[in-house]
Amino acid sequence: VFVKPVDSRGSRGQSVCYSQEELLRAIEYARKESSNGDIIIEKYMADAHEFQVTYFFIDGTPYLIRTCDSYCGSVERHLEKVVACAVSPSRFTQASLDKAHDKVVGMFQKLGLKNGPVFMQGFEDNGTFRFFDPGLRFPGVDYEKIFKHVFDVDLMDAMISIALNGTCKELVLPMDCVWLKGKRAAVLFPTISAGTVSNIQGEDTVKNLSGVISFLPRCKEGDQIQWSFNVNQRSAEIDCIAENIPELKTLIGKIQNTFIVRDNQGHNMTLEYFDVNRII
Repeated sequence: VFVKPVDSRGSRGQSVCYSQEELLRAIEYARKESSNGDIIIEKYMADAHEFQVTYFFIDGTPYLIRTCDSYCGSVERHLEKVVACAVSPSRFTQASLDKAHDKVVGMFQKLGLKNGPVFMQGFEDNGTFRFFDPGLRFPGVDYEKIFKHVFDVDLMDAMISIALNGTCKELVLPMDCVWLKGKRAAVLFPTISAGTVSNIQGEDTVKNLSGVISFLPRCKEGDQIQWSFNVNQRSAEIDCIAENIPELKTLIGKIQNTFIVRDNQGHNMTLEYFDVNRII
């Protein structure tokens, strides 16, 4: 089973359990991360594929702006609930349009959504889409910068317009923008081991790589990194885009070989490199 707080975020307080002993420990762990002590216990979707959709509403009209396949880290390094790389568009995009889109959009419209973003995180489970985490916001990444790079549309400007005017009806989005004009994008999350950050190398080189749209460091020299096995185990967030999957794999490989965080003993603190061959 999978145990989590009812109201936490960023994979905090979450555990996968295979025995009653693990379950009892996980319950207490989840309660500590829950503001009201409530938790959720559900089936662990071990063999399902993590999948995410983001819509943007303009005067009640929904636009599917992003789908992604989320690849988590390894169980061996306790990163099974931490996304290491998210690739867009998802390989399940057409299936979601065929099977889930109308139901999802119908639900949002009945909720009265008019303007702004909404996302849902879930799983593709042998042809069925099971969503478990919705939010009336963008996902916690800088995908909007990739979107602007491809379509020259600034969704942050649209959000300001909504805040000030209640609408962004002047915004024009392609109905097929989820396909990114045939390109492939990824948000890469390098992970880092516990220790003291002494030296960070390759950051400027990565920023200047063709295809790197955004680089957000999550640690700096002198930081004390603890074992958390959640989003705090990340050393950076890197948004990139390529013409196709082979080029995207090559770009991710260059990034991982260039961006290196070292501890005060000179050791590479990288916890786990993302295997680009997992990308389908």
